[in-house]
Amino acid sequence: MEESPFEKYQHKTVVLYVEPLLDTYNKTYISALTFNAMPEGPIANLVRLYNSPNLSPFQTFTNVSYNSNNCTYIIMKYPNGNKSNSKNWMTSDDIPAVFSFLEANNYKINFSLSKLINHSQVNLGGVKHSGNRRMVCMFSFPNSL
Repeated sequence: MEESPFEKYQHKTVVLYVEPLLDTYNKTYISALTFNAMPEGPIANLVRLYNSPNLSPFQTFTNVSYNSNNCTYIIMKYPNGNKSNSKNWMTSDDIPAVFSFLEANNYKINFSLSKLINHSQVNLGGVKHSGNRRMVCMFSFPNSL
């Protein structure tokens, strides 16, 4: 099978989302900050793969791009934080801190592309778990391109 010329760029640009996730321990919903893929660079030390349950047992999706894999890349407040405890998750309230972290660590936040996608008919939020995942921005680490 022929290799796509886009394959090497597949996860070089990462999407930051706000996504409602079910905290099964506290039985509440959290507006967590998640990524579409594991980012490169220093922020990778704060990202964990979290197996997030569906928000409802009646939840089904008809979108063909839906992947039944319930794993989500979630941003943690602490490098050694327990991913099962939602108090360690970065939330929508932490967006300014995440932007500051990205800028301080030389990530390139692509504001113009993020704005273009947000104002287009393309839904990069998608239906991963809740159908209510919203894109915040797209970014990349300089050494990854």
